[in-house]
Amino acid sequence: MKHLTSFEFDANRRKIRPGAKRSFSFLLLLCVLFAGCSTLEPLPEETLPAQTVETEKVNKKPADSQTDSNAKNCYGAPIYIHENEYQTIEDASPDQLMGRRLTWENINSFPLKSADMSTDELRQLCLDFFKFSKTALWIPDEDFSYVRNKKGTIDKMFAGEIYGGLPYIGSSTGNIYRLMDYMDEERGVVDMSEVSKYPKLFGNQCSVGSYWGWARVINSADYDWTFNMVASRGFIPVGPYTYNPDIASFNELSTVTICQNNGEQTMFKSYANMLPADGLISNDPSVGHVVMCSAKPVVFYNTNGAIDGEKSYLYIVDQHQAWVEKENSAGVVYQHKNYIDRKLTFASLLKSNYVPFTFGEFLGTDPVEETECTFGHEGSEITVEQLKTAVATANYGISDTYVYVKDAEGTVLFYKVKRAPKAGMKTMDLSEVVYAATFSPYADGKHTVEIVCQLGTGERPTIYTGTLVK
Repeated sequence: MKHLTSFEFDANRRKIRPGAKRSFSFLLLLCVLFAGCSTLEPLPEETLPAQTVETEKVNKKPADSQTDSNAKNCYGAPIYIHENEYQTIEDASPDQLMGRRLTWENINSFPLKSADMSTDELRQLCLDFFKFSKTALWIPDEDFSYVRNKKGTIDKMFAGEIYGGLPYIGSSTGNIYRLMDYMDEERGVVDMSEVSKYPKLFGNQCSVGSYWGWARVINSADYDWTFNMVASRGFIPVGPYTYNPDIASFNELSTVTICQNNGEQTMFKSYANMLPADGLISNDPSVGHVVMCSAKPVVFYNTNGAIDGEKSYLYIVDQHQAWVEKENSAGVVYQHKNYIDRKLTFASLLKSNYVPFTFGEFLGTDPVEETECTFGHEGSEITVEQLKTAVATANYGISDTYVYVKDAEGTVLFYKVKRAPKAGMKTMDLSEVVYAATFSPYADGKHTVEIVCQLGTGERPTIYTGTLVK
């Protein structure tokens, strides 16, 4: 297979070079440690068969490994690191969704939603983009430590290592669009200085990761956080199970109680009704998780007509906490925090008290809308105060709003960006990023302001252009 372009890194006389295959001891350490890191059910017996392609493996030179006594995994064991060991990223085969480079070209290769798409196409778009975003490849330019969860678990990413997707950080709201602001696409390297300052704006967690996949299509559901994904907010139950449709959160009525009230066979029948891109949520205290279904369930029945929950299964994709090593179809080894096409039995889903849901767009009951994104100021001129108080509004989720200041030739002199502090927001003001001290020197009638929104749909519309005046 012909590889796509490899890139060199020449800062401080260091080079990106073919990455080292992990030593056997390192691989063994990962296998032993990560096997116990899941808060879900044990690892699956098998994963969904992927399309196979003939590949030419990338040659990798052995790297000298060392241990850092301060680098520990979630069990307190040392993590093997490669000091200043930069690697080459090569794309997987174009027909593979996982383990491709994080570039605008690859992001924009996914189609935008359309009212002409069938419900199957809408589902596939959300699922495909979710898979891509969970494993898109990039390299941090410096070591990055962060708090993973409420327990205070510290994780670390290492400069020069290849990672797929975003780190798991509790209460975070990040997506891959944001990472692109600091990406050197030619090298595949991300400037981590801003990421280190605001990790919760760049990390990801289970429901937020799923949300940015669904956000390519969905605006019928009102998402703001994990346990608020209930029927009254547009997260429609799948199958025959029921619960009080008026609750505002699963904290009012837990999925544990819902599963108990409905019974085993009703829940099994509900899992059997799921389709790709439907979701599953549990607020069982021992689980607390959201996943996306990635294939039609396989259902087995007993002779009495009851569903056999131990044999029946489906596949899921999710944002997980533990680092997992994977290899793409170009032979590139990378670290990611996601289960891709993980097999779970109906019995294991019920044991963890998962309940399934879907969206009106997937059912054809809520039509896909044309995107509308506006700015709360009209006219060809705008003052700093008007800029500060005007609001960006969209009918789909807003990730970020950018304020560019340009000179008379159209050259961008600087920009500020307001990042949504919560996923699912559809309005955003600029008061936190527009300051008189910064903008007033340019309010001379000779400089232009341009407002651009990055939407969860993948669209990036310019919603206002005007002259900055006093």
